[in-house]
Amino acid sequence: MTKAPSIYTHQKRFWTLSSTVFALILTYLGLVGMTVSNTLDRQRAEKEMAALQTEVSELEFAYVGLTSSITLENARTLGFVEVSEFSVARTKADNVALSR
Repeated sequence: MTKAPSIYTHQKRFWTLSSTVFALILTYLGLVGMTVSNTLDRQRAEKEMAALQTEVSELEFAYVGLTSSITLENARTLGFVEVSEFSVARTKADNVALSR
């Protein structure tokens, strides 16, 4: 008995190749989408960092202004007092020392 040639001999190869190409296209589109998303996130983060740097600069300027305005009289009006004698506590490896 002779086997008749079939017209579907390459059908399995076709579907394997087609599904591989389809999977590669989906992977490519996913990677491009991730790249665009990461780029947009980076741009947003850079804008936020620029705004925060401006705010930090303003706060540093205010801090310098406030520290230069502190005087002994100003501290007394805020309720601070001078200490006549002070103690320092130091810890060493095995013992604890308190010095005056």
